[in-house]
Amino acid sequence: MFKLIDSSPQEVKRWLDENEAILVDIRESQELTEAKVAGAIHLPLSEFNPSEIPNEPGKKTVLICGHGVRSRQVGNFLLERGFLEKAYHVSTGIAGWQNAGLQTDTA
Repeated sequence: MFKLIDSSPQEVKRWLDENEAILVDIRESQELTEAKVAGAIHLPLSEFNPSEIPNEPGKKTVLICGHGVRSRQVGNFLLERGFLEKAYHVSTGIAGWQNAGLQTDTA
């Protein structure tokens, strides 16, 4: 069984800066008005379709939500059902991203 890999906001930011990762934000649309990471792909959990998860060879697929709970659930789902062979998530979510002092935008 594949394991979801917990990742820090700083680690994910570095991967994004180096074009090594795709960030998928699974929060709902109204949550994006508070904060969002530039370049993240938005696939809200309420309308979630696993086939919409981008699969770019050589890039890490990283999930983010508010605090790391939903991204953990979705990551495990994708791994258990074979949609991804390897997945990462921001274990502290967008809250941890902001607490780390990393840039966010508002809608």
